[in-house]
Amino acid sequence: MGNTLKMDKKDLIKRLFKTGWSNRKQQLWAYCHLGKGCYQSGNTFLNKKQKRGNRYLKAMALGAATRTIRCKPNPYRSQYVDYVEVKGKRPQMAKRIVARHIITTMWTMWRKGEQYRG
Repeated sequence: MGNTLKMDKKDLIKRLFKTGWSNRKQQLWAYCHLGKGCYQSGNTFLNKKQKRGNRYLKAMALGAATRTIRCKPNPYRSQYVDYVEVKGKRPQMAKRIVARHIITTMWTMWRKGEQYRG
């Protein structure tokens, strides 16, 4: 029983990503429960939160975004500040955007086997 509960983070991420979906960016965001939900009803566009996806990847991405935003200056923090102060986005939405960028960067690094070049 001890071995079944022990799983390193790398193995967990691989298992979560190895479920069936294409490698397009929008589909990756939707799979991570961070997708953009925009629906049209007549001439009106409605924005709704995405209800489908992997909640564990969402929690991991939002946790990483929160931690990155609170740390010393880095590209993701400056991006968050730009979205909040310059573009006038709500902090919660800016954090979701940063989480999308983190997930996309992480997926690209994992797929190509590269190191992070921040």
